[in-house]
Amino acid sequence: MADERLPIKFFAKREVDNMRVEAGGGGDPPKFVLSPEELQIKSRVFVDTFQEFRTKVLKKERDNSLIPFVFKTRIIDDATAKTHRCEVSNLFRTGTDNNVLGLADEDELIIKVDDSREVDKILERLKNTQRYAHAISAIENISDFEPIIAKSESAESVDYKVKLIDFQNYEQNTAIRNYFERSMKQIGHEVIRTNYSPSHVVYNVKGVKLDEFMTLNKNEIFEAIFSIEPMPKYTVALDMEKDEATINILTPKEGKKYAIVGILDNGIADIPHVKP
Repeated sequence: MADERLPIKFFAKREVDNMRVEAGGGGDPPKFVLSPEELQIKSRVFVDTFQEFRTKVLKKERDNSLIPFVFKTRIIDDATAKTHRCEVSNLFRTGTDNNVLGLADEDELIIKVDDSREVDKILERLKNTQRYAHAISAIENISDFEPIIAKSESAESVDYKVKLIDFQNYEQNTAIRNYFERSMKQIGHEVIRTNYSPSHVVYNVKGVKLDEFMTLNKNEIFEAIFSIEPMPKYTVALDMEKDEATINILTPKEGKKYAIVGILDNGIADIPHVKP
């Protein structure tokens, strides 16, 4: 998986950008906000979905589950501006911390709920179509989150790169990582952990076939996985021949005026091709 999605909260570019500010700058509601009748229909669909979520969260509470319930929300194409994103984020905010964890795709938010009280708060907001008309209209659908999985083309056993969801909580992340490592050890898989930063941890699951590895989906820890993909491989040849290719450098034409471009970056070294 080439794209790195966490821990960015939300980013998406508009295909057509013809406004001076992201959300249009006016006090009127956006054009995509639905009519009261349409909002009621959409609200009922979302409430039904969250009632199902509530059942799952209650089961987690009974089982003293370590892993929060995670779902995803797809945003409509017209609601990618910052103001609209804030409305959606506020709909799912149940306390001082933001429940939005990151992105599953460029238009999909990953959101967590820790307990049934948080689900009940969100349910009440989804029913309040007058106050939350903007946010509800901006949402296309709500569904369970499932890990992003890429299968190796090789029929042989390969190493797999696994990332867990960053729950934006140090203690919670630590406990869930330990749980994952124990679970992998119990089913007999060798795992190497690499800490790129406190919030960016990558696991290398050694020599497995994906179908064999996917037996993990019967384990609760599967709900904490963000992505599974073949571990990329890189090779370095020490005996490579020197590249003799030359670069044709454009030279300024005498008497013609050119724009002056300044770059504010002390990490760029002088090279002959761009010297005055």
